[in-house]
This record gives sequence, C-alpha cells and structure tokens, in this order.
Amino acid sequence: MLYLLHSTAPVGSNGRNSARHYLGWAPEGKLAQRLAQHRSGRGASITKAFLGAGGTLFLALTVQPGTRTQERQLKSWGHLDHLCPVCHPELPLLGHPVSMERLCLLRAQSLAQSRRRRKDNGGGWSAGRPTGSATSCPPEQSQDRATG
Repeated sequence: MLYLLHSTAPVGSNGRNSARHYLGWAPEGKLAQRLAQHRSGRGASITKAFLGAGGTLFLALTVQPGTRTQERQLKSWGHLDHLCPVCHPELPLLGHPVSMERLCLLRAQSLAQSRRRRKDNGGGWSAGRPTGSATSCPPEQSQDRATG
C-alpha cells in the first residue's frame, strides 16, 4: 500500500524548494505501524524534519494496491501537492483509498491544467507546475487492474 503524508509545517526554503509531503510504502496490514514510526520520529528523515519543524503529520491519501516500484515512479513525479486532498479540498480523495488508475487520471488532469495556465501566461513557467508527463504512470498499472 502507498500512502501520502501531509505536514502542517514545511521544511526547506520557500516555494518549490520546500517540502510538505512524504510518499511511502507499507506492506498490507502494516500501515498503522509505519505511521506510528513516522509520528514518533523513527520514520524517514524528512518526516523527522517535519516533526522537528513543529509539524503534525496527517495521512492524506492511500493508494491500493501499491508496490515499491510504483512508489519510486510516483516519487519521480516530484512535488505531489497537486494530488494532496489536504492542500486541495476539492479532490474527493481524503479518507478513501484510491487506485493507481485514479491517481494517474488526476495526474493527467493536473498536467492539462498546468499547460493551460502556461499558455494563458504567454508560455512562461508557472509556479506549482507538476513535472513529468501524463503518461508517466507506473508500469504495474495494467497488471494491478488485471489482478484486482
């Protein structure tokens, strides 16, 4: 299972160089244990930094099923704030597990909106722009669909 944590306190410098999210993987049935590790400061280095900055960690999103390969692929997308339902309450995801297919669809929609903003701004780079391509979904996507 994949999960996205949202921190109330960003770390790093301002703007695109700051971080407020952590994407992780946990075996089935071990998510609560992994979240406890993060919240106690024994998780990933960045979650320790969030806690050190005075942040509180919230479970913003779970993706089922999710593999470590898919975790690496999603991390390659860069900042995942555009998929975070805490940052974007209009997303109907908070508290509900989503599939990789749904996440990839949201990714494609976000990229399309970003392209429209850049076009409207004369083709210049716009802050908050997602990186990657709309087709950069993890390769296990079709396999997950067949098995689950």
